[in-house]
Amino acid sequence: MKRSLPIALMVLFFACGCGRDIKKLMPPPELYASGDLDPFAGKSTDYAVMFATDRNVVDTDKPKKRFGNERGEGLHIGRATVRIGGGTRSWEQVEEESRAGRQLPIDLLKVEDFGMLAGTYWEEGVDRAGEWTDAAYEADRKFYAAVNEELQRTKSNRIVFYCTGFNANFSWPIQMAGQWAHFTARDALWLSFCWASSNSTFAYVKDAGTSGLSIRRARELILGLAQHTNVEKIDIIAYSFGAVIVSDALVEIRLKHQGQSPEQLKSLKIGAVYYVAPDEDLAMFRNMFLDNVEDLWDSVHVYTSESDGAIGMSRSFYSKYPRLGRSITELTPEDLRALAAARKSGFVECGHAQKRAGKGKSGHGYWYGNPWVSSDIALSLRTRRAPDKRGLVRSEGAAIWEFPEDYPARIAKIASDVAAGR
Repeated sequence: MKRSLPIALMVLFFACGCGRDIKKLMPPPELYASGDLDPFAGKSTDYAVMFATDRNVVDTDKPKKRFGNERGEGLHIGRATVRIGGGTRSWEQVEEESRAGRQLPIDLLKVEDFGMLAGTYWEEGVDRAGEWTDAAYEADRKFYAAVNEELQRTKSNRIVFYCTGFNANFSWPIQMAGQWAHFTARDALWLSFCWASSNSTFAYVKDAGTSGLSIRRARELILGLAQHTNVEKIDIIAYSFGAVIVSDALVEIRLKHQGQSPEQLKSLKIGAVYYVAPDEDLAMFRNMFLDNVEDLWDSVHVYTSESDGAIGMSRSFYSKYPRLGRSITELTPEDLRALAAARKSGFVECGHAQKRAGKGKSGHGYWYGNPWVSSDIALSLRTRRAPDKRGLVRSEGAAIWEFPEDYPARIAKIASDVAAGR
């Protein structure tokens, strides 16, 4: 019995990870419950999602199996198609059932691999200082052209760069991006950064080591999107252990542009950065501000929960130090004063939403599984509203935003205002 308890706890922890495959559609965000604001756009059940992955290539025609669970040679870039509804329903049926919260199937229908991003693998003649017309950049040209093509179909000309966590296969983050595109009216083009996590419930330490290889590749991709596409802004969502990759990539970007003013850094086009259930050391997050990383972004939003069991287990098994995704009680007075005064950042405590919306107390995927939390993220992505304009509350002088008990009524009024252009 003494030996079985740690094993049981480890199984619980890893079961709370990011997931292996998405079978069913997420619940509709509370933002759309009143019916005033339309979550959808177009009449197609198919969604284009750009992807980048440094997984190994597998010789198969099956889209979900195109890339495996080991490290690859470089960063493959391409375009995928996600289908909502299984292909047997009309758009009208998918729209109706999505609003009703039916768990529709999500399929990865097609994967178009353009090749590897230049500068992310070793090969003679591949040099970022070379001519753009060099044959080494053929994959880059195809990819950025496809990005521009898909951006023309969006409303905001923005990209949402989504970086997933550990224990995920190739298809999981692409399906996740597809369902978020579904519930955000195709406002932006979603891009999934599918780093080479092992898709194994017991590979946390291995994946933590592998993630370091992906940092530079994420950095180069973000810089390439800013330089070589027509994107207006690049929003970033970092989930679970993906927060480590995103934070380190942003630090590297900032250090590469030392001496540049915040005004000059606008050319990098980084918009809002969202840390959702972030499995990152709290002290490492603080360190970013010592390097003035906040000069890169328009705003940063941290979604945490003291009820996040996976983050609690991460601290127990991987690091004894506080993790960002469960950090409210660990914030120092200096942290709280800085957050209360900050204009470009905000911490949102989601534990209350998990309890009040009745969607579990320890779920790690609350940012998409809990309708209140997904509602706040969707509203922020679509409107750029500040927390107090999204129905969240905090006491005067306090630092942490929370979901009030009357959140459904508040968000219904906000949805009506947004739909009316107010």
